Amino acid sequence: MGVFTTIPTAQAVPDIAAASRHKPGDPTALGIAAQQIVQLNFRYLSLAATCPEFSGAVAAQLTDTDPDQRWRMADCRFSLFSLALSDSRRWLPLLNGSFVYSPLSAESEGKAIRKEFSVAAVFLAWHFAQSQPLAAKVLLCISDDIATALQRIPAAHLPSLANSASEWLVPRWPRHPIFWSALLRYSRDPSESRLTAIKSLGRQLLAAESLELRKLPKVVGRRHLSSNGSIERSANGSARSSAHHRSASRHKGPLAERMR
Repeated sequence: MGVFTTIPTAQAVPDIAAASRHKPGDPTALGIAAQQIVQLNFRYLSLAATCPEFSGAVAAQLTDTDPDQRWRMADCRFSLFSLALSDSRRWLPLLNGSFVYSPLSAESEGKAIRKEFSVAAVFLAWHFAQSQPLAAKVLLCISDDIATALQRIPAAHLPSLANSASEWLVPRWPRHPIFWSALLRYSRDPSESRLTAIKSLGRQLLAAESLELRKLPKVVGRRHLSSNGSIERSANGSARSSAHHRSASRHKGPLAERMR
């Protein structure tokens, strides 16, 4: 069965469908939040070429993008990056622990840039969790338990939190056979139709993740209460839920064929 006969459309998940209707200049709270994500996406695309998760071909194309192309790519109603904000087994022990504020230490330029970006992303996640829970869900795919735990974190602790979480910063769906290559290809084309279609594919993938999150067992404190939400290890050693891995790796179907 093809991916887009099994992955739901964005409209199948009401929260994702709501986000997809917000356009540039939208004065609503969710529309303003979406523009903040667009700006973070643009910043992320400037460093994404160095991400080891990408294939060499995609990394090379990202290196060759100019600011105008990156803005066209960034203008999505979801984040192009992930900090594993749906992974309770990573985040809850961190959020439920004790924080000691410490400034970012001196290190290589690449790591420093990733940590600087992670501070901005974690702050935005914290802000959404505090004041815009719908934006937290549909733009950053933050699970309810992580959003609740984030609400209890003092703002002064966010730099230390981001320092710890920066190692989880990865692009969304970096090995998807269509998404990134098509996003790069169609963002060079002044025609909007195909670029809109590939962003719609991104919303489908995010909708699938959102549905899977609702099915996964909850984590309370540091104990996982069920055995059916197994965690897989990716090639770079990061833990991912098996459901998330399945939803991002399927790639066949009508829309996929049209994007080739």
